[in-house]
Amino acid sequence: MNRIVFVISIASTLVLLSCGGGDGSGSSNSLYVVDASSSQVSLFSESSDGSLKSKSSISVATGPYAVVFKSDKKFAYLVSSGSNNIQVYSVSSKDGSFTSSSSTASTGTSPISTAIDPSGKFLFVGNSSSTNISAYTIDSSSGALTTVSGSPYSLAAAPTFLAVTPSGKYLYAAVEDRGVIYAFSIDGSTGALTRIPGSPYNAGIGPAAIAISPSEAYLYAADNLSNRVYAFSIQSGSGILFSVAGSPFTAGSNPISLAVSSSSAYLYVANQTSNNVSAFSVGSGGALTQLSDSPYSAGNTPAFVTIAASGKAVYVANHGANNISEYTVDSSTGKLTAMSASPVSDGTGPIWMVATN
Repeated sequence: MNRIVFVISIASTLVLLSCGGGDGSGSSNSLYVVDASSSQVSLFSESSDGSLKSKSSISVATGPYAVVFKSDKKFAYLVSSGSNNIQVYSVSSKDGSFTSSSSTASTGTSPISTAIDPSGKFLFVGNSSSTNISAYTIDSSSGALTTVSGSPYSLAAAPTFLAVTPSGKYLYAAVEDRGVIYAFSIDGSTGALTRIPGSPYNAGIGPAAIAISPSEAYLYAADNLSNRVYAFSIQSGSGILFSVAGSPFTAGSNPISLAVSSSSAYLYVANQTSNNVSAFSVGSGGALTQLSDSPYSAGNTPAFVTIAASGKAVYVANHGANNISEYTVDSSTGKLTAMSASPVSDGTGPIWMVATN
């Protein structure tokens, strides 16, 4: 089953529908949800127990697909598949709301994924129809984007997901139609990409998404077509991928998204058609062991999984149900428990989430 693709016909401009200050929860952590079918970004605050409270919704351009934030949280970058561009937004330090800037950058055709390096110097966009990756430098003051010399970088087929390592040294791109992962080194001065020797690497039949452990030791790929997770070790100093012993590992039906805990000890996988979340412990060699009470029920058609900025909760965007499932995390076992108020309502067609602090 291929990754969800949306066609949205109604264009809109930036409108802040509702916005408030602090919610009294004692936490400044937030969750941003891209709602593709309603062309909006929903903003939630994270309460002290990890539960979500709706704060605002922002109407954006046609075909929103993904959003990322500069490391200082001053700017957000929204990829619009319908407009073939990236919209730059200023982010309020008071309430996390967006203000549209006049700055945009053209992408390739049908951008569907984006990743930013941890230093906030470079932005990368995966373009589905033009089958390439666009690279940009980020102005530290204005947040404006400038195309990197040599960009875009061609691939054999559409890049479905991008991820940058915590060190900012390497970029990986899942190419579902070819069953491979491309690997690039990132020039720390210019942002230019160079293909790593041995790339691309086989990753099953249809890798739809990837996740990198915060330790930068391992990379995991969700094979949407074989219902398995492929695990790789990342060679320090080169970025070369090596298959982990025992890989691949069985997940639910059509795994579509992954998230690794801040401790690098647990992996969570959203399964698109079995409507649940698989949870795994990560062994010393990167091997996965499914937790005893996994999988955990989610809503209809999960599309994305992420971990709260506090680490206290896991959130799953249910594309078919227009809501977000919330789970508390047992920090000692990685096990999940559905919160009493879960799920929380969202806009139409949630597809992407980012947790910030």
